[in-house]
Amino acid sequence: MKGTVEKHGNRWRLQFWYLRQRYRRSIAAAGVSRRDAERMLDTFIAEVKLGRIAPGRTPTVSDVLAHLQRSLVNRGIKSPKFYASHIRTLDESLGHLKADRLSASDIETHKERRLGAGRKPATVNRDLQVLRQAFRLAVRQRILLEAPPFDLLREDNARQGFVDDATLRRIVAGLEARKTHEHGGEILCDAHGDFTLWAFLSAWRRGEIRNLQWESVDRGAREVRLATTKSGKPRTLALEGELAEIIERRWAKRAYTTQRGKRTHLSRYVFHVQGKPIGNFRDAWSEATRAAGVPGLLFHDLRRSAIRELRKAGVAESVAMSISGHRTNATFKRYDIVDTEDQRRAIRERATATRGSVVSLKSGDGGQ
Repeated sequence: MKGTVEKHGNRWRLQFWYLRQRYRRSIAAAGVSRRDAERMLDTFIAEVKLGRIAPGRTPTVSDVLAHLQRSLVNRGIKSPKFYASHIRTLDESLGHLKADRLSASDIETHKERRLGAGRKPATVNRDLQVLRQAFRLAVRQRILLEAPPFDLLREDNARQGFVDDATLRRIVAGLEARKTHEHGGEILCDAHGDFTLWAFLSAWRRGEIRNLQWESVDRGAREVRLATTKSGKPRTLALEGELAEIIERRWAKRAYTTQRGKRTHLSRYVFHVQGKPIGNFRDAWSEATRAAGVPGLLFHDLRRSAIRELRKAGVAESVAMSISGHRTNATFKRYDIVDTEDQRRAIRERATATRGSVVSLKSGDGGQ
Protein backbone atom coordinates (compact mmCIF):
# COMPACT_ATOMS: atom_id res chain seq x y z
CA MET A 1 0.00 0.00 0.00
CA LYS A 2 1.35 3.42 -0.97
CA GLY A 3 0.24 6.90 -0.10
CA THR A 4 1.10 10.46 -1.01
CA VAL A 5 2.82 13.22 0.92
CA GLU A 6 2.25 16.72 -0.41
CA LYS A 7 2.97 20.15 0.98
CA HIS A 8 0.17 22.71 0.92
CA GLY A 9 1.15 26.05 2.39
CA ASN A 10 2.33 25.53 5.96
CA ARG A 11 1.02 21.95 6.32
CA TRP A 12 1.79 18.47 5.03
CA ARG A 13 -1.11 16.51 3.55
CA LEU A 14 -0.97 12.73 3.98
CA GLN A 15 -3.32 10.56 1.93
CA PHE A 16 -3.82 6.90 0.96
CA TRP A 17 -6.55 4.42 0.06
CA TYR A 18 -7.31 1.20 1.96
CA LEU A 19 -10.25 -1.17 1.37
CA ARG A 20 -11.83 1.41 -0.93
CA GLN A 21 -11.72 4.05 1.81
CA ARG A 22 -9.69 7.22 1.58
CA TYR A 23 -7.67 8.24 4.62
CA ARG A 24 -6.31 11.73 5.02
CA ARG A 25 -4.32 13.61 7.63
CA SER A 26 -2.93 17.12 7.83
CA ILE A 27 0.08 18.02 9.98
CA ALA A 28 1.98 21.24 10.58
CA ALA A 29 5.01 21.60 8.30
CA ALA A 30 7.07 23.85 10.58
CA GLY A 31 10.31 22.02 11.41
CA VAL A 32 9.04 18.81 9.76
CA SER A 33 10.98 17.42 6.81
CA ARG A 34 9.50 15.38 3.99
CA ARG A 35 11.20 12.29 5.41
CA ASP A 36 9.52 12.90 8.77
CA ALA A 37 6.17 13.26 7.02
CA GLU A 38 6.74 10.01 5.11
CA ARG A 39 7.50 8.20 8.37
CA MET A 40 4.31 9.67 9.77
CA LEU A 41 2.43 8.27 6.80
CA ASP A 42 3.87 4.78 7.45
CA THR A 43 2.66 4.91 11.05
CA PHE A 44 -0.70 6.26 9.91
CA ILE A 45 -1.14 3.31 7.52
CA ALA A 46 -0.16 0.82 10.26
CA GLU A 47 -2.72 2.31 12.67
CA VAL A 48 -5.45 2.04 10.04
CA LYS A 49 -4.62 -1.60 9.32
CA LEU A 50 -4.92 -2.36 13.05
CA GLY A 51 -8.38 -0.78 13.05
CA ARG A 52 -7.45 2.03 15.42
CA ILE A 53 -8.31 4.90 13.07
CA ALA A 54 -11.53 5.43 11.14
CA PRO A 55 -11.52 6.72 7.54
CA GLY A 56 -10.54 10.35 7.14
CA ARG A 57 -10.11 10.93 10.89
CA THR A 58 -6.99 12.31 12.55
CA PRO A 59 -6.11 11.08 16.07
CA THR A 60 -7.82 12.87 18.94
CA VAL A 61 -6.58 13.25 22.50
CA SER A 62 -8.97 10.41 23.33
CA ASP A 63 -7.13 8.18 20.83
CA VAL A 64 -3.77 9.06 22.37
CA LEU A 65 -5.07 8.29 25.88
CA ALA A 66 -6.51 4.97 24.70
CA HIS A 67 -3.15 4.11 23.15
CA LEU A 68 -1.46 4.79 26.52
CA GLN A 69 -3.97 2.60 28.31
CA ARG A 70 -3.33 -0.31 25.93
CA SER A 71 0.40 0.12 26.40
CA LEU A 72 0.07 0.06 30.20
CA VAL A 73 -1.93 -3.16 30.07
CA ASN A 74 0.55 -4.81 27.69
CA ARG A 75 3.49 -3.81 29.89
CA GLY A 76 1.80 -4.95 33.10
CA ILE A 77 2.13 -1.57 34.79
CA LYS A 78 0.76 -1.32 38.32
CA SER A 79 -1.65 1.31 39.74
CA PRO A 80 -4.42 0.71 37.16
CA LYS A 81 -6.95 2.66 39.24
CA PHE A 82 -4.67 5.70 39.32
CA TYR A 83 -4.31 5.76 35.55
CA ALA A 84 -7.97 4.92 34.87
CA SER A 85 -9.18 7.81 37.01
CA HIS A 86 -6.95 10.42 35.37
CA ILE A 87 -7.47 9.06 31.85
CA ARG A 88 -11.24 9.27 32.34
CA THR A 89 -10.98 12.88 33.57
CA LEU A 90 -8.72 13.91 30.68
CA ASP A 91 -10.93 12.17 28.15
CA GLU A 92 -13.98 14.07 29.39
CA SER A 93 -12.13 17.39 29.36
CA LEU A 94 -9.87 17.20 26.28
CA GLY A 95 -10.69 13.95 24.49
CA HIS A 96 -12.65 15.61 21.65
CA LEU A 97 -9.70 17.78 20.55
CA LYS A 98 -7.36 16.86 17.67
CA ALA A 99 -4.16 15.53 19.23
CA ASP A 100 -1.84 17.31 16.79
CA ARG A 101 -3.52 20.63 17.53
CA LEU A 102 -3.69 20.46 21.33
CA SER A 103 -2.33 23.81 22.49
CA ALA A 104 -0.91 25.24 25.70
CA SER A 105 -4.13 27.25 25.93
CA ASP A 106 -6.22 24.05 25.93
CA ILE A 107 -4.08 22.68 28.76
CA GLU A 108 -4.46 25.90 30.76
CA THR A 109 -8.23 25.68 30.30
CA HIS A 110 -8.15 22.16 31.74
CA LYS A 111 -6.18 23.43 34.75
CA GLU A 112 -8.68 26.23 35.38
CA ARG A 113 -11.62 23.86 35.07
CA ARG A 114 -10.16 21.37 37.54
CA LEU A 115 -9.06 23.99 40.06
CA GLY A 116 -12.47 25.64 39.78
CA ALA A 117 -14.04 22.30 40.70
CA GLY A 118 -12.06 22.31 43.94
CA ARG A 119 -9.25 19.96 42.93
CA LYS A 120 -5.84 20.52 44.50
CA PRO A 121 -2.78 21.46 42.41
CA ALA A 122 -1.26 18.04 43.12
CA THR A 123 -4.31 16.31 41.63
CA VAL A 124 -4.22 18.52 38.53
CA ASN A 125 -0.51 17.82 38.13
CA ARG A 126 -1.17 14.07 38.15
CA ASP A 127 -3.63 14.69 35.28
CA LEU A 128 -0.95 16.53 33.33
CA GLN A 129 1.70 13.92 34.01
CA VAL A 130 -0.53 11.18 32.61
CA LEU A 131 -1.33 13.34 29.57
CA ARG A 132 2.36 14.09 29.04
CA GLN A 133 3.16 10.38 29.27
CA ALA A 134 0.48 9.65 26.65
CA PHE A 135 1.82 12.24 24.21
CA ARG A 136 5.44 11.18 24.67
CA LEU A 137 4.44 7.61 23.87
CA ALA A 138 2.57 8.80 20.77
CA VAL A 139 5.63 10.74 19.59
CA ARG A 140 7.98 7.85 20.31
CA GLN A 141 5.79 5.53 18.27
CA ARG A 142 5.37 8.16 15.53
CA ILE A 143 1.64 8.54 15.93
CA LEU A 144 2.41 12.23 16.46
CA LEU A 145 5.40 14.33 15.48
CA GLU A 146 5.53 16.50 18.57
CA ALA A 147 3.92 17.06 21.95
CA PRO A 148 2.75 20.39 23.41
CA PRO A 149 4.46 21.84 26.51
CA PHE A 150 3.11 20.69 29.87
CA ASP A 151 3.76 23.24 32.62
CA LEU A 152 2.90 21.83 36.05
CA LEU A 153 1.37 23.80 38.88
CA ARG A 154 3.27 24.58 42.03
CA GLU A 155 2.54 22.17 44.86
CA ASP A 156 2.69 23.40 48.44
CA ASN A 157 0.65 20.67 50.11
CA ALA A 158 3.36 18.09 50.84
CA ARG A 159 2.65 16.12 53.99
CA GLN A 160 4.98 16.66 56.92
CA GLY A 161 3.50 14.13 59.34
CA PHE A 162 5.92 12.08 61.45
CA VAL A 163 5.68 9.74 64.41
CA ASP A 164 8.49 8.65 66.71
CA ASP A 165 9.02 5.16 68.10
CA ALA A 166 7.49 5.81 71.53
CA THR A 167 4.32 7.31 70.06
CA LEU A 168 4.05 4.49 67.55
CA ARG A 169 4.11 1.96 70.39
CA ARG A 170 1.19 3.76 72.06
CA ILE A 171 -0.78 3.63 68.80
CA VAL A 172 -0.08 -0.10 68.44
CA ALA A 173 -1.15 -0.74 72.02
CA GLY A 174 -4.38 1.16 71.40
CA LEU A 175 -5.12 -0.88 68.30
CA GLU A 176 -4.42 -4.19 70.01
CA ALA A 177 -6.70 -3.33 72.94
CA ARG A 178 -9.63 -2.33 70.72
CA LYS A 179 -12.30 -4.86 69.78
CA THR A 180 -14.44 -4.74 66.67
CA HIS A 181 -17.43 -6.68 65.44
CA GLU A 182 -16.62 -8.90 62.48
CA HIS A 183 -18.88 -11.62 61.04
CA GLY A 184 -21.29 -11.23 63.93
CA GLY A 185 -18.68 -12.00 66.59
CA GLU A 186 -16.20 -10.03 68.69
CA ILE A 187 -12.60 -10.39 67.51
CA LEU A 188 -9.47 -8.96 69.12
CA CYS A 189 -7.74 -6.93 66.40
CA ASP A 190 -4.15 -7.75 67.30
CA ALA A 191 -3.50 -8.08 63.56
CA HIS A 192 -4.05 -4.33 63.23
CA GLY A 193 -1.28 -3.71 65.74
CA ASP A 194 1.22 -5.94 63.95
CA PHE A 195 0.08 -4.49 60.61
CA THR A 196 0.89 -0.98 61.86
CA LEU A 197 4.19 -1.96 63.46
CA TRP A 198 5.29 -3.68 60.23
CA ALA A 199 4.56 -0.47 58.29
CA PHE A 200 6.71 1.56 60.68
CA LEU A 201 9.61 -0.91 60.61
CA SER A 202 9.61 -1.76 56.91
CA ALA A 203 8.55 1.53 55.22
CA TRP A 204 6.33 -0.58 52.96
CA ARG A 205 3.24 0.71 51.20
CA ARG A 206 -0.08 -0.18 52.81
CA GLY A 207 -1.17 -2.25 49.81
CA GLU A 208 2.03 -4.32 49.89
CA ILE A 209 1.47 -5.19 53.55
CA ARG A 210 -2.22 -5.88 53.04
CA ASN A 211 -1.58 -8.31 50.19
CA LEU A 212 1.43 -10.08 51.72
CA GLN A 213 0.87 -13.85 51.56
CA TRP A 214 2.68 -16.73 53.22
CA GLU A 215 3.93 -18.01 49.88
CA SER A 216 6.18 -14.93 49.78
CA VAL A 217 7.66 -15.64 53.22
CA ASP A 218 10.67 -17.93 53.63
CA ARG A 219 10.91 -18.44 57.39
CA GLY A 220 13.93 -20.74 57.00
CA ALA A 221 15.96 -18.18 55.05
CA ARG A 222 14.41 -15.35 57.13
CA GLU A 223 13.36 -13.42 54.04
CA VAL A 224 10.24 -12.01 52.43
CA ARG A 225 10.28 -11.98 48.65
CA LEU A 226 7.78 -9.77 46.83
CA ALA A 227 7.36 -10.96 43.25
CA THR A 228 5.16 -8.02 42.21
CA THR A 229 5.37 -4.48 43.53
CA LYS A 230 4.13 -1.03 42.52
CA SER A 231 7.45 -0.35 40.80
CA GLY A 232 7.05 -3.54 38.77
CA LYS A 233 10.28 -5.06 40.08
CA PRO A 234 10.60 -7.86 42.69
CA ARG A 235 12.45 -7.18 45.90
CA THR A 236 13.52 -8.99 49.05
CA LEU A 237 13.28 -7.93 52.70
CA ALA A 238 15.52 -9.55 55.32
CA LEU A 239 13.69 -10.67 58.46
CA GLU A 240 15.60 -9.46 61.48
CA GLY A 241 14.66 -8.23 64.94
CA GLU A 242 11.04 -7.21 65.35
CA LEU A 243 10.19 -7.94 61.72
CA ALA A 244 11.08 -11.60 62.32
CA GLU A 245 9.11 -11.57 65.59
CA ILE A 246 6.01 -10.23 63.81
CA ILE A 247 6.22 -13.00 61.23
CA GLU A 248 6.41 -15.64 63.96
CA ARG A 249 3.42 -14.11 65.78
CA ARG A 250 1.36 -14.05 62.60
CA TRP A 251 2.43 -17.63 61.76
CA ALA A 252 1.10 -18.77 65.11
CA LYS A 253 -2.20 -16.96 64.44
CA ARG A 254 -2.78 -17.92 60.83
CA ALA A 255 -5.60 -20.31 61.80
CA TYR A 256 -9.16 -19.01 61.97
CA THR A 257 -12.57 -20.54 62.53
CA THR A 258 -15.54 -19.99 60.26
CA GLN A 259 -18.49 -17.90 61.40
CA ARG A 260 -20.43 -20.90 62.62
CA GLY A 261 -17.36 -22.24 64.38
CA LYS A 262 -17.51 -25.62 62.69
CA ARG A 263 -14.38 -25.58 60.52
CA THR A 264 -10.84 -24.27 60.97
CA HIS A 265 -8.82 -22.87 58.08
CA LEU A 266 -5.34 -21.45 57.59
CA SER A 267 -5.15 -17.93 56.18
CA ARG A 268 -2.97 -17.43 53.12
CA TYR A 269 -2.56 -13.78 54.15
CA VAL A 270 0.05 -12.86 56.76
CA PHE A 271 -2.13 -10.08 58.20
CA HIS A 272 -5.75 -11.16 58.23
CA VAL A 273 -9.13 -10.93 59.92
CA GLN A 274 -11.02 -14.19 59.54
CA GLY A 275 -8.82 -15.18 56.60
CA LYS A 276 -9.42 -11.97 54.68
CA PRO A 277 -6.84 -9.20 54.09
CA ILE A 278 -6.84 -6.31 56.54
CA GLY A 279 -9.46 -3.86 55.36
CA ASN A 280 -10.25 -0.33 56.43
CA PHE A 281 -9.83 0.32 60.16
CA ARG A 282 -10.24 4.10 60.03
CA ASP A 283 -12.30 4.34 63.24
CA ALA A 284 -9.83 2.24 65.23
CA TRP A 285 -6.93 4.23 63.77
CA SER A 286 -8.52 7.60 64.63
CA GLU A 287 -9.22 6.48 68.19
CA ALA A 288 -5.70 5.06 68.71
CA THR A 289 -3.88 8.09 67.25
CA ARG A 290 -6.02 10.49 69.26
CA ALA A 291 -5.29 8.58 72.47
CA ALA A 292 -1.57 8.59 71.60
CA GLY A 293 -1.59 12.39 71.24
CA VAL A 294 -1.23 12.57 67.44
CA PRO A 295 -4.74 13.17 66.07
CA GLY A 296 -4.80 13.58 62.32
CA LEU A 297 -1.82 11.32 61.71
CA LEU A 298 -2.22 9.40 58.45
CA PHE A 299 -1.29 5.76 58.06
CA HIS A 300 0.90 6.74 55.10
CA ASP A 301 2.87 8.97 57.49
CA LEU A 302 4.35 5.75 58.88
CA ARG A 303 6.19 5.22 55.58
CA ARG A 304 7.72 8.69 55.81
CA SER A 305 8.58 8.14 59.48
CA ALA A 306 10.18 4.77 58.75
CA ILE A 307 12.43 6.29 56.10
CA ARG A 308 13.48 9.05 58.46
CA GLU A 309 14.32 6.49 61.16
CA LEU A 310 16.44 4.50 58.70
CA ARG A 311 18.36 7.60 57.64
CA LYS A 312 18.84 8.72 61.27
CA ALA A 313 20.27 5.28 62.05
CA GLY A 314 22.94 5.89 59.39
CA VAL A 315 21.52 3.43 56.84
CA ALA A 316 22.86 4.17 53.35
CA GLU A 317 20.34 5.68 50.98
CA SER A 318 20.63 2.78 48.52
CA VAL A 319 19.93 0.24 51.28
CA ALA A 320 17.00 2.28 52.63
CA MET A 321 15.54 2.43 49.10
CA SER A 322 15.87 -1.35 48.73
CA ILE A 323 13.83 -1.77 51.92
CA SER A 324 11.13 0.81 51.14
CA GLY A 325 10.87 -0.11 47.47
CA HIS A 326 11.67 3.29 45.95
CA ARG A 327 13.17 3.07 42.47
CA THR A 328 14.43 6.65 42.04
CA ASN A 329 16.31 9.02 44.32
CA ALA A 330 13.92 11.84 43.44
CA THR A 331 10.89 9.94 44.76
CA PHE A 332 12.79 8.71 47.81
CA LYS A 333 13.83 12.24 48.75
CA ARG A 334 10.17 13.30 48.83
CA TYR A 335 9.87 11.03 51.88
CA ASP A 336 13.32 11.68 53.35
CA ILE A 337 12.17 14.96 54.92
CA VAL A 338 14.11 16.64 57.71
CA ASP A 339 11.96 18.15 60.45
CA THR A 340 12.90 20.69 63.13
CA GLU A 341 13.74 17.97 65.66
CA ASP A 342 16.35 16.59 63.25
CA GLN A 343 17.78 20.10 62.92
CA ARG A 344 17.86 20.63 66.69
CA ARG A 345 19.67 17.33 67.17
CA ALA A 346 22.24 18.23 64.51
CA ILE A 347 22.86 21.67 66.02
CA ARG A 348 23.32 20.19 69.50
CA GLU A 349 25.72 17.54 68.18
CA ARG A 350 27.74 20.19 66.35
CA ALA A 351 27.88 22.37 69.46
CA THR A 352 29.08 19.42 71.54
CA ALA A 353 31.74 18.56 68.97
CA THR A 354 32.89 22.20 68.78
CA ARG A 355 33.21 22.51 72.56
CA GLY A 356 35.22 19.30 72.63
CA SER A 357 37.62 20.66 70.02
CA VAL A 358 38.09 23.92 71.94
CA VAL A 359 38.86 22.08 75.18
CA SER A 360 41.31 19.83 73.37
CA LEU A 361 43.17 22.81 71.89
CA LYS A 362 43.40 24.57 75.25
CA SER A 363 44.75 21.45 76.90
CA GLY A 364 47.38 21.15 74.18
CA ASP A 365 48.44 24.79 74.53
CA GLY A 366 48.82 24.45 78.29
CA GLY A 367 51.11 21.49 77.92
CA GLN A 368 53.60 23.28 75.66
